[in-house]
Amino acid sequence: MATAACDTFFDLPELVCRLTHFLPQHDLIKLLQLNHHINTICTPELWRTLDLTPRIVSEQLLDSPLGLQALSRNINSLNRSTLTHLSLNRVPLTPLRILRHICRTLSQLTHLQTLRLEAPWGHFINHQSFNALFSSCPRSLVEFSLRAEVEYFGGGTDLTPDEDDWDFDQRPLVPSTEPFHCLMRLEFPRIRSKESAQAVIIVPTLMLCPALETLKLPAIKDAQTIELISMTLRLFCPLVTDMSLASDASVREGGEDVMGIMQQISPGHRLRNIYLINCLDNALPSTTAAAFLQHAVSLRRVELSATRLLKSATIQTILVSCQGLEYLKIEENVSSTDCALHLEDAALAEWGCARIRYLELTVAFTPDGRDPKYFAADPTMTTWTEEDHHHWDLMDRLYTQIGALSELVVLKLKAAGVPRPPHTPRNRQRGDNFKDTCLPGLLSLEDPTSGKIGFLSRLSGLTKLRELRGSLFWTNREVLARTGEREVEWRRPGLLLEGDQRDEGDTIFL
Repeated sequence: MATAACDTFFDLPELVCRLTHFLPQHDLIKLLQLNHHINTICTPELWRTLDLTPRIVSEQLLDSPLGLQALSRNINSLNRSTLTHLSLNRVPLTPLRILRHICRTLSQLTHLQTLRLEAPWGHFINHQSFNALFSSCPRSLVEFSLRAEVEYFGGGTDLTPDEDDWDFDQRPLVPSTEPFHCLMRLEFPRIRSKESAQAVIIVPTLMLCPALETLKLPAIKDAQTIELISMTLRLFCPLVTDMSLASDASVREGGEDVMGIMQQISPGHRLRNIYLINCLDNALPSTTAAAFLQHAVSLRRVELSATRLLKSATIQTILVSCQGLEYLKIEENVSSTDCALHLEDAALAEWGCARIRYLELTVAFTPDGRDPKYFAADPTMTTWTEEDHHHWDLMDRLYTQIGALSELVVLKLKAAGVPRPPHTPRNRQRGDNFKDTCLPGLLSLEDPTSGKIGFLSRLSGLTKLRELRGSLFWTNREVLARTGEREVEWRRPGLLLEGDQRDEGDTIFL
């Protein structure tokens, strides 16, 4: 439990090593005993972090009333002015007598700054228990994270101990309603409730957090709750800059309503970082695009995970309008074709995100994700149709747009393709596999003397690029056919070319 600094201070291996040759055995034993006594007496006074995340430790300590009493007794014996970080993994929050004991313990840690709690999987508490737990935290708290499931019950819950409870003689539980003026990071638990009941849990909590900067909300599916949360953030949490939103994965219609939270927050909030889970960009007009456009000036990081549907026009809006963007990551849930940038949209306007350092997106080059048929059939362009030339020109504009992003350090470019047949559960979960697709012409260096065509030179402006990832595999026939000695010589030292690592067996192409 002691910090590394405490170990360095009280354990004296170098001193013991130097004195071993001069001290008799009796004095050496005395020195080691003295070191042990100093550790025992002084180390608890210097504890700043109490980490109980290992499962074996937490289960032994928290699975019995005697263990909880021992935890409370030992925490109270510490110097409360130095304990600032507390992490509890698999901590039971039921029955109520255990919850009351945890609340009483937390209220006495007057200088606690970071509290991370994780309940065992499948355990849940009601909304009143959550409110009691949160309001019992000391007002010195800077970060609060609870990973558990909370349910809303219409009836009340009496937190007063009964006469036969082992904590009946303890002081009464009196939750505080004072604001958390230091709380900057807040992670809500999962909330299982019907419709607007989520607001009963989230809104009163946000009203106590005027200094909040980083907010992680659970999956929300009710429009009224979204409106209430948006209004609360505007009135009570004006400093929020980082936000994590999640659309309910079971919702098929109106799945992007959660973006209304972001859209209804005024640009004066200056949102910088957005993390969005299960995005379903299915509204007309797009609420998702409007939300990103609303905060285009201030956004620095946009990360979309398990995305179900993202219109190409929405991706284009982000690339063109978010001029201060430094990080963009778009990961699809099932089908890459539903979350891909179309060539027409990529070439529609100049990208404004000139400061971007990390870019990950999927592009729909061709229906099957392979080289265009005209490219393989006639590299001389002699028999190309007008449509073929137009498609080639669109790819040229896309690679030129990417090549103009001079601050890029990591580029992960994936080609959308036909989903693999779901022969295994693993493939069904993953959907498309980028091992079967390629980036048409990207690894080909054009040569007028030999008539070779390609787009590799479009990336010459990426002088800071260190990693090029995505649809790049030596097992891909297009990669083998297009990459030669000139392409290898052109590659700048220090640049890593790597395939998409979705499979453990994927091979790196260098």
